[in-house]
Amino acid sequence: MSLFKDVEFMGDLDLQAPLGPEVAPKGDYDCKVLEAMEHVSKAGNTSFKVVFQVADGKFKDVTEYFNLWSENEDYKNIATQRWTKLLKAIGFKEQIEKEDELIGKKVQIALDKVEEDWLDQEGQKRTSYRNKILTFKQLENLASSDAEENPPPPF
Repeated sequence: MSLFKDVEFMGDLDLQAPLGPEVAPKGDYDCKVLEAMEHVSKAGNTSFKVVFQVADGKFKDVTEYFNLWSENEDYKNIATQRWTKLLKAIGFKEQIEKEDELIGKKVQIALDKVEEDWLDQEGQKRTSYRNKILTFKQLENLASSDAEENPPPPF
């Protein structure tokens, strides 16, 4: 009896076809925070990792690492600015206390589609694509509800 008797063999599957969702084309997308956690790199550097679901899962998830504790002050400053923009775009008015406060929150993200060349195990040049986060924006419905709570002055 074969172990694989109930497993389909997809004979017409294209070997070059991507598995799972593809990266999003350049543009603005409604996104949701799926994961938010402290991350330690292989080099031992600590950052904060946030994974965003793009367009309800229509495209590949996007991951951003915020180097909030970098020893390089320039990197730390840039990361802190990006972090603050994310929090403000989500609707926070101050720093969060726990990372799970981000889970499930929605934000609009401007994405770029970036081409990357790399070498495979046989030394062959390969090209793949990834998304790069350009900026964070408030979702339209969040921005309009905030405007109702804080209307502009009458003058």
